[in-house]
Amino acid sequence: MFKEQGHHQPLLVQAYTWPVIQRGRHLVALAPPRCGKTLAYLLPLLQALATPDMYKEILQNGSGVTVLQWINTILYQVECLMSN
Repeated sequence: MFKEQGHHQPLLVQAYTWPVIQRGRHLVALAPPRCGKTLAYLLPLLQALATPDMYKEILQNGSGVTVLQWINTILYQVECLMSN
């Protein structure tokens, strides 16, 4: 997905957030519009869900993900990225 979006290396917010998310830590990321925040949290999530062991653990623990956005267009962007 990352390379399909035309990116060759992580943007700044992604470079900082991915290691934190991959360690299972909670995170709030603030950055200007169009700086890569959506992929900053979606890619680690998709990576975890693509791993059968992690997917099974998520189902067993009742873990989940909540995406909060205050602008409908951003919610639509997240929905489009996740449905691809």
